[in-house]
Amino acid sequence: MFEHSLLTRLTDQAVGDGVEQYAGLDVIAIRSYIDSFDYTGRSGKKSRQFNFAVDVNASDQIILAEHDLYDWIVLPGELPVTDAVKEVLRKVQDSAGN
Repeated sequence: MFEHSLLTRLTDQAVGDGVEQYAGLDVIAIRSYIDSFDYTGRSGKKSRQFNFAVDVNASDQIILAEHDLYDWIVLPGELPVTDAVKEVLRKVQDSAGN
């Protein structure tokens, strides 16, 4: 069984590495775990996406590695995303008190 502090450090490292890999941003704090969902990727491979609210040191220089584009959005609004992602965004909005 993992010690809680070790599990926390491993999670912090994985979240930081993922954000850096996929967006080129440095995570300075993890605010909260939001949720996770399963999906089938374009290759047909099953995956699980874990979602966290994070603070980054700067968000003006996003460098995408796995995606074609990004957009800053205003919630609420109609978004061209899957229902699972809409649920994540709803939870983020609810936790922000909006």
